[in-house]
Amino acid sequence: MSVKMQVTLRQQQRLAMTQQLRQAITLLQYSTLELQQLVRQQMELNPFLEEDEVTLNESLTFIEPTQLTAAIADKQHALGRDEGMENYAKPVTLHEHLRGQTLLCQFDEIHQAVAEYVVDAINEQGFLLQTAEEIQLGLAPDIHVSVAAIQGVIATIRGFDPIGVAAHDVRECLLLQLLYAESKWGATPAEKKVLQMAQRIVEAHLDDSDILHPKKMAVKLKVSEARYLAGFSLIRTLNRAPGDRFTDPLSHGMTPELYVKKIAGVWRVFLANNASSRVKVNKQYQEMVKQQRACHANEALHASMEEARAFVSGLMRRNETLLAVATAIVMAQKAFFDSGAHGMKPMNMSEIAAELNIHESTVSRVTTGKYIATPAGVFELKYFFPSRLSGGLGETSSAIAARTLIRSITAKETAACVYSDGQIASLLKAQGIHLSRRTVAKYRDNMRIASANLRRLRLGGVINK
Repeated sequence: MSVKMQVTLRQQQRLAMTQQLRQAITLLQYSTLELQQLVRQQMELNPFLEEDEVTLNESLTFIEPTQLTAAIADKQHALGRDEGMENYAKPVTLHEHLRGQTLLCQFDEIHQAVAEYVVDAINEQGFLLQTAEEIQLGLAPDIHVSVAAIQGVIATIRGFDPIGVAAHDVRECLLLQLLYAESKWGATPAEKKVLQMAQRIVEAHLDDSDILHPKKMAVKLKVSEARYLAGFSLIRTLNRAPGDRFTDPLSHGMTPELYVKKIAGVWRVFLANNASSRVKVNKQYQEMVKQQRACHANEALHASMEEARAFVSGLMRRNETLLAVATAIVMAQKAFFDSGAHGMKPMNMSEIAAELNIHESTVSRVTTGKYIATPAGVFELKYFFPSRLSGGLGETSSAIAARTLIRSITAKETAACVYSDGQIASLLKAQGIHLSRRTVAKYRDNMRIASANLRRLRLGGVINK
């Protein structure tokens, strides 16, 4: 058998992620506040970037907070209800953020109860200070579940956003983040070595007094100083307390990036004129570089100019995607904007992704930490994806609509007519929403509506409100 070398040509299609695409995806994840900080930082570092004095919508001014508050008050006075006020400029807490994710896991009733207990046991920093055995003892008497099942629920919650939540301590939190990075990166051999180095440091040397001395640690670990520094640098990018961004009021980024307005009977969405959107490439500097492009001394300036162009282009793509997703949401939830929260219909991100022909993960990035100003208040875009409840004859309704109806029913009670949780469940069933008495009680507690006995005493004037 003869062996010979041969050169052949072959066409092949591959999906390659360009630097511009990578930057656009990264920008989608930033909240309003984070994006404003990034823009300021880029303008300080890159002389080709400058603030654009021309607003995005010169004919449409963004609603001022005072005007928005007045508009909400006027509308609710006319309608005689207080829907949406609790959502106006109200930050999402860590526990609310985690509870919302438990609903996406399709737990059965028992495991959902366990998941809610675990979420409540997580402290503000994001750590779970109870063991599975302690959680088992703390569950309600009618919930019978094994320690292994509880550990499985905890493992699921540890995969929630923010990564590292429900860890027992800082070491476990950092390891969870490193394991997640390894599974999601599709790491190259060189990147895997950095990850392995970081894991070794966290597992055995996180409390080592020499951790800030690369030479000493390199000797202890029997690796080069450069390899140790690579692993240690990665650790420094991790979050030691995943819940902190929910407790720091500045981290919520509550400034709305969008607002919705009814024009000629149609709800339309507009981008707010935030500073993060008003950035452009300096034309004068750009022309100077073009004229002197042949000079090698200007290579660095030309690189800076291209970076500025890419950054501005990335911002434009981000804003276009944000506006497209928000518009699709508003069109899908038109009943909410027309009649209030009881008109909210169940919806998931895959529906919006299919309509816009984009990936579901893109919708998730766009709706996280992005807020829209509406006549009923300021809402996170994720608010418009309520869970689905079963109704009669195959119909469905949203959990938000159910809670709104519960609030409406209790608001109309008199001292002579106060409904129990079971009676409220029956009233909801008559309107096509099937909820158990226990679920009604849970929703009522979450909305801080007192029990039937307390409401009866309050309406009768026996106790103060």
